[in-house]
Amino acid sequence: MLRDISMERTVGIYRMFVYMYFGRKIVGSIDHFHNNIRRIFTITNTIADFHQITI
Repeated sequence: MLRDISMERTVGIYRMFVYMYFGRKIVGSIDHFHNNIRRIFTITNTIADFHQITI
């Protein structure tokens, strides 16, 4: 009985670590995605400003 409880706890801790690891990876990729979108937006904005200046 006691061994089963400790085993469940170990599996829970392991699962928590796995969730944290994958969650951090997913969050990192989402942040990377947002940074790319922001970069694209700034590039398009600068191009639009440049066109406004040339027009």
